[in-house]
Amino acid sequence: ALAEAVAHAEAQGEEDAQVLAVALAQAETQARVDAQKLAEALAQVSSLTKAGTQAKAETLAFAEALAQLDMKLEAITQSERCEVIKSTSSTGDDLIEQIPFLKVPALFTSINSKISQVYNTSKVPQHADLLRQVLSRIFPKGIVHWNKILMGETFLAQVEDILICLHDPERPCNLKKLNKDGWRILVCSYEDLTFPRRLGRAIRNVHRSGKSSETL
Repeated sequence: ALAEAVAHAEAQGEEDAQVLAVALAQAETQARVDAQKLAEALAQVSSLTKAGTQAKAETLAFAEALAQLDMKLEAITQSERCEVIKSTSSTGDDLIEQIPFLKVPALFTSINSKISQVYNTSKVPQHADLLRQVLSRIFPKGIVHWNKILMGETFLAQVEDILICLHDPERPCNLKKLNKDGWRILVCSYEDLTFPRRLGRAIRNVHRSGKSSETL
């Protein structure tokens, strides 16, 4: 009876060891999966942090540019008034009427146009957030210009020599002309913007293969 009990205990021990080995293998596999997910999450956080830092830097540069424009505009206005005062002997309302303010609105228009263009190219469109994440992973140090206007056409994004164009049957991109000028074009749809893996594959294909254009 004792020998039987010992044999049963040994068999039970071997079975328990096998179960434990399987459990340890599963735990190790799960740990690797969790580590991979954690690494991807950390990479995404790092990417978002870099994007936030870049956005802050662009905001500060934008504010500084506005301040410099204000100073230049004020200097121009003061200079024009002084020139008029020196060159005329009129007084009162006649002097005020002769001060040339016509250049100032035109200057404001030019400044506002340039400011608007800078703002539009740095602001990420709401429907392109997933694309922004994809581009930040593929081009971690690249600068992305949004709503890029080129040859009278507006492109969703531009990074390095790649233009990303939204498919529009009524206004197709002039691929031949753009390719001739050295641009590579990726044409996609609004639906494609909801599939980051699809976008990533297409962008990498254009970037690495040197293809002049690709349509999703």
